[in-house]
Amino acid sequence: WEAITDTTVFGQMSSDKHDSVLVQEYLEGTEYALDVVSRNGEHKIAVIWKYDKRPANGAPFCYFQTKLVDEVMEPLDVPSVQEYVRNALTALGIRYGFTHNEVIMTSDRGPVLVEVNCRQHNMDFAPITMACIGYNALDMTLDALLSSRGDSDEESDWHLYPSEPRLRAFGCMVHLVNSESGTLSHVNHLEEMGS
Repeated sequence: WEAITDTTVFGQMSSDKHDSVLVQEYLEGTEYALDVVSRNGEHKIAVIWKYDKRPANGAPFCYFQTKLVDEVMEPLDVPSVQEYVRNALTALGIRYGFTHNEVIMTSDRGPVLVEVNCRQHNMDFAPITMACIGYNALDMTLDALLSSRGDSDEESDWHLYPSEPRLRAFGCMVHLVNSESGTLSHVNHLEEMGS
């Protein structure tokens, strides 16, 4: 408790200290992240990510990859995870906007909610989703919010987006996990790698 409450609040310019801690149960299972765009209570799933997390370097888990999946690739988990997230968003009263949702598919309880947040996925996802799905959640958000007349599709392309994503190519973000100590002094082929 003291180790947490004695630390400065992240991002604060003052010396404010934490005065509370949120404790969340540990869940075992496969973790999925669903980026969802909502318009007038209709929740369209833009993309589904599957996390590959394993122990590394003494830590209980480390991200090795974040892989795009759909219900064709993951027919046992994805349909129930999609339904669960839609029901959660409806129960929370979310009607408009972009949400990032994380769920762990447990073996005994099914999907369990870890996070619902009004933010984008924490990486530059647009290039990979454009290549693998054909659209991205940022464009969906603009189309969902552009129409000022509720359900009217006259001002946006909202009606063109499917309710769930279908992959047309496979893709994943690979997270480089280093097991060596030292100082990185040079990287070969940086120009070839691009940004």
